[in-house]
Amino acid sequence: MAEERDHEPLPATAAGEVERLRARLSQRDRLLNRHSMALALLTEVSELLGHHLAADRLRQRLAQIFANVVGAAQVVLAICRPAADGFRIESPIAVDSAALARVDLETEVPLWHRVLHAGHEMVAAELAASAPGLAPPAFELYLPVAFTGRPIAVLALAGLAATVDLSAAGRAHLASLANHLGLPISHAELATTNERRLRHLSEILTISAALNESLDVEAVGRELVAFMRSLVAYDRCGLAIRDRGELEVRVLSGQERVNRKDPEIQRLTRLLAAVEAATGAVHFADGRLVQPLPRGATGDRGDRDTQSLEIALREHLSASGAGFFLGVPLVDDELKAGVLFIEAKLPDPVDKADIEVATIVANNAVVALRNARTYERFPLRRFLESRERWRDLPGRRAARWAAVPAALTLILAFVSWPVSFRAPCRIVPREQAIVRAPLDGTVRRLLVEEGDPVLAGEVVAHLQSRRVEEELAAVEADLDQQQRELVAALGGGKQEELALRRARIAGLRERAEQLRAEHAATAVRAPIDGIVSTPHARDAVGRTIVRGGEIMRIFGRQGIEVEVDVPQEEALSVHPGCRVAVKVAGGARLESYAGSVVATAVSAEERPGGSVFVARALLAETGPDLRPGLSGRARVTCGEAVIGALVGDWLTRRIAWWFA
Repeated sequence: MAEERDHEPLPATAAGEVERLRARLSQRDRLLNRHSMALALLTEVSELLGHHLAADRLRQRLAQIFANVVGAAQVVLAICRPAADGFRIESPIAVDSAALARVDLETEVPLWHRVLHAGHEMVAAELAASAPGLAPPAFELYLPVAFTGRPIAVLALAGLAATVDLSAAGRAHLASLANHLGLPISHAELATTNERRLRHLSEILTISAALNESLDVEAVGRELVAFMRSLVAYDRCGLAIRDRGELEVRVLSGQERVNRKDPEIQRLTRLLAAVEAATGAVHFADGRLVQPLPRGATGDRGDRDTQSLEIALREHLSASGAGFFLGVPLVDDELKAGVLFIEAKLPDPVDKADIEVATIVANNAVVALRNARTYERFPLRRFLESRERWRDLPGRRAARWAAVPAALTLILAFVSWPVSFRAPCRIVPREQAIVRAPLDGTVRRLLVEEGDPVLAGEVVAHLQSRRVEEELAAVEADLDQQQRELVAALGGGKQEELALRRARIAGLRERAEQLRAEHAATAVRAPIDGIVSTPHARDAVGRTIVRGGEIMRIFGRQGIEVEVDVPQEEALSVHPGCRVAVKVAGGARLESYAGSVVATAVSAEERPGGSVFVARALLAETGPDLRPGLSGRARVTCGEAVIGALVGDWLTRRIAWWFA
């Protein structure tokens, strides 16, 4: 009987309680397992951070640690960097390198992009369903790695153990474990970036010293080309120099001399002339133009110039077989000096830091190129280079004494120098308007503040005119009374009396229309499109204003221009087309803003320092330093003249002034 009782089935309530206990135990086991995995991973990562490993070695160890903790036979860790189209996958490292070699990375990288854009973990089936046009996934689970909310890597896992929980909660736990790798990966990337910047700084100092040691344009160009080889793995690099207004390709990698009559070199020169007009480095990669906008071009014109430059670059690279182009314009103060360019068959071998380094080196090379070009144009250059012939001259001391005045004479007669001067300037808007009161009244409400954009015809303020309101109310009341009396008199009134009443009503209606028009004018409207420039405009609320009084000022959207105070002794040399280089007082930008004179004043204006003629100039580019009302210094250049003519003109004016 005892055995029979032992084998009796449990009651239904007891069986349910057993199942609930088993479920709780299973849930507790899963939680303990997850906590132990997190603790093991954090312990391993903490120990790893104290070893200061190289970035590649650190990622290899992190992949191995994650594989051991999670229970995966194969783990691939790849870094993702921000790119123009989203992310760029770099440096995939696997626990088993032989297994990684069997994976087609060209088909896997688009899948990794899909996971990064999704921002959450995905199993192979889910990833394949979300990307039907891509190849089947080669891994079982994909995990994005984020640090401070920014994706920095992706993990691909294969050969998962049977104990790995792939439920929604289990995958979320694995994703949180993967995010624990974000800190060491970020630290390793930061250390690598700092080492790279230090190396770049050392290289910049070295190349700057080497550039300034040479007075030969070709030698300076070859130094630049050699430096670019250490920065970028290019297929072709060159330097084009603008000399006497013409752009010429002077240096090309792999060529001793450049044949400028070659049709290919001529096409390249035309392309570089378009690149030279850009605001900064021209970066073309992945079949499109990454940057920039041509100098001084805005709106539709800027879009057209950018599109034409992109088309020209695409055609050029298609003909040369390259897939990447980087062009860095060389700008000497306000003058264009040339272009440094790089071509490569790789899709995009540079990043933002490389472009910044190339720009810095190109700017440092401008001074060396300017010195080399000045030395090239020096008349006695070849004579001074012939040291042996100079030593063989009889009577060397006498020849040296005779050479000094001869050299001065040649310099005064043949060496050109820019005709320029410096003068104070102001930044002003090209268009501005004053919003005036259309009638006497009180400012009841202002709808805009300083800096707010407005459109022509938009209501910007409301006035209150008690005279108009009271008179309009009185006229309307009188008109209503007259109309009632007219209706009452229609039954038996005389025609003369009716005509008189109708005339009176017509006059009251006309006066009421005039008063309504004046009342509608209390809604003051903006005369032009622009931006409100009056500071503390709302302080005018409650102020009594007369007809024609100023309420606010509006700067138009036509941009800005520069007013230069030209001294009267320089007024005759300034004309439309003269180059202008502007520096704003206290501005953060080191380079000048380039532009040209568009008009000069006919009459002089008095200033504290004397009479000046105001010249208006338009700038080819804009910047945050250029705001209406700021002042600065402008350098105006009106062509070139030989030094002798400049000295003679200066002496003539001084003598004429002394004996006037």
